[in-house]
Amino acid sequence: MPNGGSDNCGTCGFNLANEGVWGPPGCGGAEAFCAIRILPIPNPYWTYCANRASREREPDGPLFSQGLYEKGYTRVPWHGEAEPRICGASSCQVCGRDAERGLKLAEELTFCCNAHYMQWWGERHPGIRLKWTHDFQEP
Repeated sequence: MPNGGSDNCGTCGFNLANEGVWGPPGCGGAEAFCAIRILPIPNPYWTYCANRASREREPDGPLFSQGLYEKGYTRVPWHGEAEPRICGASSCQVCGRDAERGLKLAEELTFCCNAHYMQWWGERHPGIRLKWTHDFQEP
């Protein structure tokens, strides 16, 4: 199993590729699709949500993907149906700093660090409490 942990979409029973089965070995090479959010999951072994643990059929918060490896692995929330991805050289949407590696959301939005992505995300999703907010320092 890829090193994305065991609590990801690749091992989730709500992933249609798993045909209702929970846990390893996971979806293998099949295309992942979330039955709760009605959404394809392009990177299932590095995508997460609270429903994997709760097994509740109503969406519980956003999907999460792998953020930048800064002080260990970090999970950052998707922006609606848009998955933040690790990218090469970028200029930060928040501070303007150029970074060798960053996070990219769509073609025009890039961020130098997880904290700046989270700052930007929080301004667009006020009042949403995230399960993994302890990974970030408040801006």
